[in-house]
Amino acid sequence: MGSSILSMPWGVQRAGLLGGLLLMILMGALCLYTSHLILRVHSYYSGQGEYIDVGDMCRMLLGRYTAVISRVVSLIVLLGASIVYWVLMSNFFYNSVTYFHVVCPRFQDAFVPNLTMETVGVNTMAETPSFNGTMPIVADDTTLYERLWSVQGTVPIFLAVIVFPLVNFRSATFFTKFNSLGTLSVIYLIIFVIAKAASWGIHINPSPINNLLVNGTIPIGSGVLKEIMDVTTPLFLPSFPALSGMLALSFFIHNIIINIMRNNKYQENNGRDLSIAFILVTTTYLIIGGVFYLSFPLNKECIEDAFLNNFPIWDGMTVVARLFLLFQLMTVYPLLVYMLRVQLFAALPFLNPPVLHHVTSFNKVSAATSSPPQARMLTIAWYTCEFTGAVSGFVYVFTIPCLLHIASEKLNYPGEGACSTGVSFTSLTFHLAIPLLALANLIAQFFISDS
Repeated sequence: MGSSILSMPWGVQRAGLLGGLLLMILMGALCLYTSHLILRVHSYYSGQGEYIDVGDMCRMLLGRYTAVISRVVSLIVLLGASIVYWVLMSNFFYNSVTYFHVVCPRFQDAFVPNLTMETVGVNTMAETPSFNGTMPIVADDTTLYERLWSVQGTVPIFLAVIVFPLVNFRSATFFTKFNSLGTLSVIYLIIFVIAKAASWGIHINPSPINNLLVNGTIPIGSGVLKEIMDVTTPLFLPSFPALSGMLALSFFIHNIIINIMRNNKYQENNGRDLSIAFILVTTTYLIIGGVFYLSFPLNKECIEDAFLNNFPIWDGMTVVARLFLLFQLMTVYPLLVYMLRVQLFAALPFLNPPVLHHVTSFNKVSAATSSPPQARMLTIAWYTCEFTGAVSGFVYVFTIPCLLHIASEKLNYPGEGACSTGVSFTSLTFHLAIPLLALANLIAQFFISDS
């Protein structure tokens, strides 16, 4: 799991309560099945090459052009994920350090004590006329600090000093074991969401005006406020493809599943271990997305695409969450870079001398700017994930595994089954329907609105 865990509440908001939760379960099950297909086909041909991967199987069973497409899509997804992760890590690193910086006294009057996160559940500071919606950071007497700690300049460099040694190990086992430490971040995020939900309570179709504000200072007769406080929870929404497209990337492990599972000590347990992993990930997405959505006390459309953005940056638990997420992304990023390096060398054999096996090309990625440009850049990142997930899901998650399965069965059982494919008519129909559904999901991304 990576950054997509932050957008699960937003995904539920886009699909509706039941639609979102059911879609997570169905997409998780479908992605588990197609990744299992890859491992099953690989078990037939793993003896033909020590480092055979999905691209090699595509070349042997589906032809050269399919192999090229699979490698290109895999490299694009890995490279895109690496860039998004770098932007997110830079922002989390910047915000975490900025929290400990001195707050300017002249902004203290902008705080509204009785409308904090604990009473309302969202950052209402932006509604205060004297507050600009960003963290009140000193502008005049922190010039040196801002020069030394800039999200657009110095932060990515400081981050590179920390991350670069981690991405230069040669062992895949190190990366998978190091990545498992990210579980600590996931556990804290679950605790964070449950704690906030316990303080808010459940908000499903109650009175359109939140009772928490009855004794507040904001006049609840305002039409805008009534709309904000409307907590109507639709069960299904036609914008659900936004979530299904994102989930295709959230469950996307297919291009590196062989590289990961080949290091499993007990190969006969690969199917079991893969199933356990998908069940745990799906359960985590359900808890984060479902609990936050059910308890969010305002209009569900107020849920941000990264749910931590619904909290002020100086909220204590949010600061800890950002630190944990920074740590989690730093455990995932080396694994992404390792897989990108392995697949790049596999696609370009002339880059494959031994001396280059442990060298990582370091991408200069422009970090996100501070709010509001920072928020816009993060929003672009989430919507990029949505479209990239739909594209990669269509090609790599749903189409290639099914075609590999059919081609493998045809090779092993020639002349049998429907159309001499080696599979029954029911199985053939099922495995051809999956790519068609993925194609429909891809096309649907262009017909859903942003709100």
